[in-house]
Amino acid sequence: MDIWDAGGVDDGIDIEGVTYTTTDCFPYLDTELYWKDNALQFRVHMKKNQQLKYLNQGSAHTQSCFKAIPHGVMTRLAKLTTRSAENENTPIDVLYPKHADALRKSHLAPKTFPTLGTLINTREERIRDKEILDEEREEGMKTRSRQTFFCIGVSNVWTTPISQSLKKLRNEHGLKWLRPSMSYHKFSNLREKFSSDVTTKLMRGIKDLEEMDRPCNCNRTSLKADGTCLYGGKCRKGTIVYELRDKTTGMAYVGKTHRYLKTRTVEHIADVWKVIASGRKKFGPNWYGTGGYDRADAFSKHFGELCRDCNSSNEGRAKMKTILEPTIVWQGDRIRCMKSACTLICKI
Repeated sequence: MDIWDAGGVDDGIDIEGVTYTTTDCFPYLDTELYWKDNALQFRVHMKKNQQLKYLNQGSAHTQSCFKAIPHGVMTRLAKLTTRSAENENTPIDVLYPKHADALRKSHLAPKTFPTLGTLINTREERIRDKEILDEEREEGMKTRSRQTFFCIGVSNVWTTPISQSLKKLRNEHGLKWLRPSMSYHKFSNLREKFSSDVTTKLMRGIKDLEEMDRPCNCNRTSLKADGTCLYGGKCRKGTIVYELRDKTTGMAYVGKTHRYLKTRTVEHIADVWKVIASGRKKFGPNWYGTGGYDRADAFSKHFGELCRDCNSSNEGRAKMKTILEPTIVWQGDRIRCMKSACTLICKI
């Protein structure tokens, strides 16, 4: 047994198995105990003839291993050192020069050694983050669903009810938390549900870069008179169901396209002028309906009548910007909605 009396007087106590020590510090394992300001404090103890050696940078180890060595050394030194106002702003290589020299000889030392206070703060923050993460994980385990579903095809060959078989298996394997409950239903679309689930998992994170959503790039030609986007900033969104509403009558045209909203709307607006130009050419100023344009649809027919007084395509486009309100009703994923989204030159 060791008795440590810092600054005491050795009276020559001679008791078998007892060592009386009066030094200013007392070594215990890897730490050194000492008194300061009437408080017991700690620091790292260097044993007599102890040599410090670490892996050399040129050895055949991974970079993560080399990074872990100085991090572990400095964290250990800070962990075993009592923090005070005198040493918290002192670099760790000043407090423990032998450890710093060993790191430098192994070419593992950082360019600048952090202070003791920085190392302790970093370690405490890491501990707090881990505690928060553990609490969140534990809370998630409490609230997670513990339902287990079995999809079983039942045959008349079975002599024992499936519920009894499940309970027997539960008891044999000690799964006391498992509480079987039977639901006798026929799912006519079960195959489609499984197929949809598999497709969702396989396509997670996969995107079509060719027609992916992009920010608005409207210029002076396509912007409205007040400088805003005609499509509300959603001009380059694709694989959509869209609505083109007439502000004057409230009537709307609903269509679908895998291309961008602006691209398809520009084609609609162009068809409006083609209806007007074809009608004037074939029937004169009193044309009506589609104007004889073969590719006319309900949209071009309706807005062609509203813009029949326009004298050019530019004038027609300008008027369309004032009476047209495009919106997106629904948007899907291009790859999942179109199985032919890829081409022969696509590469993985």
